[in-house]
Amino acid sequence: EAEAEAEAEAEAEATEARSTVHEQDLAVGLLVIARFKGQHLAWCPGKVGAFDTANGTYRIDYDDGDVEEGVARIRIKTPGQAEKGLIEANTRCEACVPGSKPQAPTVPGVVTSANGDGTYSVRFDDGAVAMDIERKKIYVLSVTPPPRKTSIMPQQSKPDLAVGDAVAARFGGGPDFYFGEITAVLDDGTYNISYADGDHEEGVKRLRIKGKEDQMPTVLVEGMRCEARHGGSMRAFDGVISKVNSDGTYDVGYDDGDKETGVARELIYVQAVAEPSWSAESDGSFSPEATEAIHRIFATFNASASSEGKWGMAEFNAFQEALAEDPMQTEEEFSGVCGSLEVKQDASGRVGAEALVALYAQTDGLREDLRVLGLLGPDGRLAPARKAEGAGV
Repeated sequence: EAEAEAEAEAEAEATEARSTVHEQDLAVGLLVIARFKGQHLAWCPGKVGAFDTANGTYRIDYDDGDVEEGVARIRIKTPGQAEKGLIEANTRCEACVPGSKPQAPTVPGVVTSANGDGTYSVRFDDGAVAMDIERKKIYVLSVTPPPRKTSIMPQQSKPDLAVGDAVAARFGGGPDFYFGEITAVLDDGTYNISYADGDHEEGVKRLRIKGKEDQMPTVLVEGMRCEARHGGSMRAFDGVISKVNSDGTYDVGYDDGDKETGVARELIYVQAVAEPSWSAESDGSFSPEATEAIHRIFATFNASASSEGKWGMAEFNAFQEALAEDPMQTEEEFSGVCGSLEVKQDASGRVGAEALVALYAQTDGLREDLRVLGLLGPDGRLAPARKAEGAGV
């Protein structure tokens, strides 16, 4: 009897999840984007024309003049809304039926389970069941994500690629890059791409594209925009690096509100860029990768128990000698250098990493020093940190 009650309760929950009727939450006249005729990836701009109280659907008046009646709420997004990256069991959805034509409409159903490999099992309303549908082919109700940490990189960067540029891009946000060509530069900083295999993709984020001279950064910093493969799945989701861990992994705060700790570097994608600038800006600041490099150098020569996280003349001389430069002979000479850098010494005569930042802002020698110290990778970027680094000099 208890088992029967549990089954009845589960069926009731599933029936509720399968309901297609929603109360009106979009005002008439509201600007939206909607998947025209429910087609996969066919997001088109328009506005809400009317709401049908009988079945909980909307009329969408598209910007190109088309009008569509009976549009389910699950096919509509308002500005700032996004789908959750991870889908829970019994979540109402629409999905591409396996084997259907590319322009076929998605079919309503319910996600029954996550498979752990980036795919989901879906039970369609007609009773059919699909066991391994990719996340990118499933649509759920879009929601407004919670506020996230300010990113050091914009979600959409200013266009730096042009029509006709040869690129490689991660189609659909997957893990693999495919060769193609930029066919359009859109106002929101995204791009249309025609791939060498004949596929075409619209609205591709710059973060998913590698230009001809671009390389993936080897060093990630807190606040950097990213996409990450949650749980090691094949689908990458938007987020921000929230913490850099000492074991070489990262914590990620996803745009849909989910959080994940200890994410391996190979599961994270950031915007590929050309070799970074190692020179200071006009205000004396450096790029994130250059800043990381300076602190890496400082930590390398800051290993003695007596250093207390700062450099004295001994640490500065070790740094100079590693670069084949003449060491200083007196504390007065060291104080003079600190004065020329406009950096104050503490009571014991030591200085923090800001001294090295000031030095490179004046001398513009960071890239060459990284090369000499073996910290510059073959791709012209900062080499990955070694576990033994900073063990002693």
